[in-house]
Amino acid sequence: MQALLNIAVRAARRAGEVIVRSLNRLESLAVSSKGRNDFVTEVDHAAEQEIIGIIRRHYPQHAFLAEESGRTGEHDTLWIIDTLDGKRPPRIVNPQVWPAYAQRFEQAFGFSPEG
Repeated sequence: MQALLNIAVRAARRAGEVIVRSLNRLESLAVSSKGRNDFVTEVDHAAEQEIIGIIRRHYPQHAFLAEESGRTGEHDTLWIIDTLDGKRPPRIVNPQVWPAYAQRFEQAFGFSPEG
């Protein structure tokens, strides 16, 4: 389990670097609308791809459920990815998703994501 956590932390830090590098050019970022009050930037895509790329190099068979690119792969291990880019506070949009996510998180890491 520690190996999964180490890769997750590495991927999150690299995505954070992608996001931080974009801060000095916020006014020029490409932004598109996914729906009412729901926007996506090129930074969302870049950070998400950075995370998936790092994880996939170590665990190519694992599946992903990502906010921007959707679901890929079929495997018992499913990585759920929602990058934090600063355009809005993180939140759970669909309350039906949260219990399954929280259960998988707790099984994987031994503690609840709710603290």
